[in-house]
Amino acid sequence: MPDLPAVARAFPDNRLTPAERVLLSRVAGWSVDHAAEFVADLTRWVAVPSVVVKGEVDAGVPGAPFGPAVADMMALAARTAVGYGLAVHEHDGYALSVTTGAGVVEPEGEIGLIGHVDVVPAGEGWASPPFTLTRIGDVAVGRGVADDKGPSLVDLYLLRALRDLDVPLRHRLRLVLGGSEETDMADLRWYAAHGPVPRVSLVTDGPFGVNHAQKGLLGVTVTASCGPVLATLVGGDAPNSVPDRATVLLPGTAVEVEPAVRAAAVRAGLDLGWVQVDAETQTACRVTVRGVAGHAAFPEGTRNPVPLLATVLAGSGMLGPADHAAALLVAELLADPAGRSAGIAASDTSGALTLNGVVASAVAAGETSTIRLRLDVRYPATGRGDDVLDGLAAALARHAAVGASLTDVTDDPGYHVDPDSPEVTVLQEAFNDVLGTQRRPFAMGGGTHSRVLPRAITFGADYWWLPEGAAAVDGPVRLRGVPADRGGPHAVDESVPLGHLLAALQVYAVAVVRLDAALAATDDAAAAEVAR
Repeated sequence: MPDLPAVARAFPDNRLTPAERVLLSRVAGWSVDHAAEFVADLTRWVAVPSVVVKGEVDAGVPGAPFGPAVADMMALAARTAVGYGLAVHEHDGYALSVTTGAGVVEPEGEIGLIGHVDVVPAGEGWASPPFTLTRIGDVAVGRGVADDKGPSLVDLYLLRALRDLDVPLRHRLRLVLGGSEETDMADLRWYAAHGPVPRVSLVTDGPFGVNHAQKGLLGVTVTASCGPVLATLVGGDAPNSVPDRATVLLPGTAVEVEPAVRAAAVRAGLDLGWVQVDAETQTACRVTVRGVAGHAAFPEGTRNPVPLLATVLAGSGMLGPADHAAALLVAELLADPAGRSAGIAASDTSGALTLNGVVASAVAAGETSTIRLRLDVRYPATGRGDDVLDGLAAALARHAAVGASLTDVTDDPGYHVDPDSPEVTVLQEAFNDVLGTQRRPFAMGGGTHSRVLPRAITFGADYWWLPEGAAAVDGPVRLRGVPADRGGPHAVDESVPLGHLLAALQVYAVAVVRLDAALAATDDAAAAEVAR
């Protein structure tokens, strides 16, 4: 059972009104009383492998546009909400919304809470089954506990708590759960067009406090010719996740392959503990290079094994001309997560460009084989996707022998809200006042539903971005009991302290009450002006 989060025990340090301290205390007590239910619900939610099925997104399946697993997760979320006496509203399988009442309310009378129930693929190398919630003390481990099933469940419990505690609000809360945030955000693009869209929405799918800017998101496929070896290259599942390993099938006996691979790894400065050679057949070996998995938007501490393996292969002396040329391209293109080796590095106040790439597919056809890389580029908010494409095209031109091309381009320009706007100020001050911090709104490379839903602001529910925020809720930035190369969103052994989630419930309670009052005051002032 999670302990009472520290934020509920630290009233003397909080910059709250007496009424807010009472509210925080009541919500904290409610969260402790319902902690066991929360863990049980999160266990059931994590058990559904709600990865968007490739090829299903545009299939037009009635009620299941993102495949059966996401549809199953939507159905489970609906059953959970109905079980707690909340009203559920279906949106053709693209989204599910939940309110505290079934009556019709104009969207301008609602505050939204936005989450998603799809997850990235699990990947390999988990210490525990990815779709089984595992407890390490107070830490919950499982795909989606942090991104975004845990925070989405917090939203659902916030509706329950404010209803059960009879907290008066002028605006009804509407929780909206999307089903394809991790792929193309077609879920809330559809919802934004069909509604109902709340007056203001809090997207609870990022770090605390308020995120006011996000980088542009560029996806592009690089197709290049290669030989038979690179056609067996495997590395990664989703471009927005740094893979934890890459493998290739290299012809030759272990006696031939292992010394050549190890020597190339040493020349490349790669720790030999990260390289493994296994005899696959009598005439071929499986070469594996380990990486450090994580979210593509936050490459610090991650390591993409795909360019590392390509570098080792290129230096092994065991590739034919076509494979050698392709390996040099892969190695150069992906060597630097800041895009310097690819010639596309850039930065502004939203941060530096990030580049990640995975092997989308390969077609084996001897010396005329092809390999496809899917790139995830987060470019500065003031930048242009066309400039990134020009830089990538120039990089490919330096490797003319592989006949590489850029296809399947998707470009989502950067997102920005005024960091000094009234809504942002209310939310950031609520977070600072509850946690005792002095933070300003921040920019990041992660992309959330704020990009596609009108009047939406990303606000928590993760503390890892803020060391002092994490400390205030009884937890370090690096989660207890989880190795340093694991545990983050999109990473192997994705983890979150349960106490952090329950503490987020309290932060949201204060923030929503303040936001509701601020919006109501604006309406009252406008009405008074009209009356005069």
